[in-house]
Amino acid sequence: MRFILGPCAIESLEHALMMAEMLRYIQMQVRQETGVSIEVIYKSSYSKANRTKKSSFHGVGLTEGLHILSQVKEMTGLKVTSDVHSVKEVIKAGHVLDVVQIPHQMCRNTELLQAAGKTGKIVSVKKGTFMNPRDFEHVVAKIRESGNTEEIIAIERGNHFGYGNTVVDMRNFGILNQKEDEFDTGHYNTDPSVSMCIDATHPGCGPDGAKRLAKAGVAAGADMVFLEVHNRPSEAPCDGACMINLKELKDLIVQIVKIHEVVHEAVVKRP
Repeated sequence: MRFILGPCAIESLEHALMMAEMLRYIQMQVRQETGVSIEVIYKSSYSKANRTKKSSFHGVGLTEGLHILSQVKEMTGLKVTSDVHSVKEVIKAGHVLDVVQIPHQMCRNTELLQAAGKTGKIVSVKKGTFMNPRDFEHVVAKIRESGNTEEIIAIERGNHFGYGNTVVDMRNFGILNQKEDEFDTGHYNTDPSVSMCIDATHPGCGPDGAKRLAKAGVAAGADMVFLEVHNRPSEAPCDGACMINLKELKDLIVQIVKIHEVVHEAVVKRP
């Protein structure tokens, strides 16, 4: 099972390396406690380009951010990922990132999707909160048209039900995860290289809500979990109220792994 983990935004090289090493240690603890080897992909943004307020923390920038992520990759051996916001960024970021992530606001941007595909890397796309899950097949098609044959990660983060109220419809996992269309409309994601991930870190739900959402998403069919985590959430420069405290992460991952094992066993045994 795989987890995309890390602080919302890159703060410094020292902080990034500390966080990555702690995540590696938690990875080892989970293996010792459960016997299950998990993969951690380190995520932290070099630029928070889609903030509501101009005065909000916007990150360390492309050049410094990619340098820091390259050091995390080299020093810890973890794969790294970050958001990209333009074709120009993709060209530079593709040399460092193992997974190129498309923000949910830009999930239908054809040029950006195809540029990400042309890197030859894994592409993760946050499904827009405005998007019908059946339309995600067009996102996949745009990436595949670039010649990319690598894995595509579909990150489910819910849909807006009124202003500022994001709700995850658990039926979406069956559609996005290639298995079924709950409404039997004939629209299926048939690409076997598309993986399903639950983004549990939502503004407004807080860390306790994020924990519940992560477990519910895995129970509903996700086989990856996206969580923003921090050693001191109250001191984080952005989204601190949403992030999981690093001290609580190991126990949460153990619970999620156990849920995933039960769901996987049920699927394997299903006639």
